[in-house]
Amino acid sequence: MIQKEIGSGLTLKGSIKLTMDFSSQKSAKDALLAMKKEVGESKRFSSKIKIEGKKMIIMINGEDPVSLRATVNSYLRYLSLVNDLEK
Repeated sequence: MIQKEIGSGLTLKGSIKLTMDFSSQKSAKDALLAMKKEVGESKRFSSKIKIEGKKMIIMINGEDPVSLRATVNSYLRYLSLVNDLEK
């Protein structure tokens, strides 16, 4: 979802949902523990991770496109590493 506000200035906010399937719920929980330091928020973004069965779901909200993209890229790097380790 992308939200645009027009007023005294232009603000673009957005959110992205990433989902990754794991071979087991234990693998998903182990990955969550490894990525736990990435979860949180700052002035420009917030993120939450939850496990549903064998799936990891990551919700990212950004106050601007740059922070959203940077946060998504960070999570994608971690997910790529976790995926490589799970093979």
